[in-house]
Amino acid sequence: MSSPSDVQFERNKVFKVANELNNNMSHALGRRVEIVGWEDVTPSISSYAQNVINEQVGDYDIFIGILSIRFGTATPKAGSGTEEEFNLAYDRYKQGKLADICFFFETDGFTANDIDIEQFTLVKEFKRKISEIGCYRSDVKEDDFENNIRNLLTTILIDWDRISNRHLSDESKMNVPSQLDSIDEDIGYYDAIFSATEELEKSNLITNENTKAAQNFNNAMISVKSKLDSALSDRERNQIINDFSIDINLFNEIIENNIGTQNSHIIQSMSFLDVASKIYVEDFNYTAQDIKNMLHSLLEYCKITKNSIPAMEKFKESITKFPRATTKLNKSKKELILNLDKMIGHQNQSVRLLQSSYNKLKELL
Repeated sequence: MSSPSDVQFERNKVFKVANELNNNMSHALGRRVEIVGWEDVTPSISSYAQNVINEQVGDYDIFIGILSIRFGTATPKAGSGTEEEFNLAYDRYKQGKLADICFFFETDGFTANDIDIEQFTLVKEFKRKISEIGCYRSDVKEDDFENNIRNLLTTILIDWDRISNRHLSDESKMNVPSQLDSIDEDIGYYDAIFSATEELEKSNLITNENTKAAQNFNNAMISVKSKLDSALSDRERNQIINDFSIDINLFNEIIENNIGTQNSHIIQSMSFLDVASKIYVEDFNYTAQDIKNMLHSLLEYCKITKNSIPAMEKFKESITKFPRATTKLNKSKKELILNLDKMIGHQNQSVRLLQSSYNKLKELL
């Protein structure tokens, strides 16, 4: 995490949110968020002050920058320590050693008297610079910062496998997907509970859609095998197989799109549950019925998601065993199997998250 000293309040929020997410999700996911910044640096001697920080930060996976109205103190290599840290991160990104770069620019929380024109101009110039190279950036209000950083870190935690492998895909721009709607800072307890349930229901619909699509596709595969058995020539068989390859590609698109969409619903639901839990502890611990209802819902969704996994595994096995008849078919099969692996992994992860959320909510009663 990189920033000048004028956004210490926001830096504290990042540490706070990371700690909360680690407590709520790290056990279920088998990974955690560790925030590294100048707070971790010990006094030392180097060629210049900023280089002490550069040398001690070490390796990291994602660079998060925060700027408001100050750009910071110039270094021998850049306009500020934050810019130097960004330049180093950008070099790492281009070398494939960094998964992403994300920058937040605060748009309020200060008065005209607080603004140093020279510093503020440098911030605006830097903002334009990183926009031109495709860096993900977000303009946020001070009151919305915590929700924005929570959405970002939640997405990173849950969707890390895809984010960390971006350099292996065709995605070239730096952009952790902002799939999530920012949660209203004034959201109430009942709205949060309702929204969490609604997001879980949307995720459940996708699970059912995937299961039905797999069943229909499996029936189509049986039909293709029957057609192959009755075909009179290799040319006819080749045409049947290649037509079937098109069906595989279409089905693969459905699976691929659903993985991302369902992931966003799960992430959003976890965020709403997290907010609802905090409000419950502070304001609503005299009534437990809503929490009990949510616990029941979580168990139901967990059961549905868990029960969908064997069917997908069986479907993947059927695809794998389908004869390698043509090059076109083999390429389609390979891509579909990869996406089915991703989906099965995502479903298993969702089960762990739902179970973890259930356990955390149960502790409130």
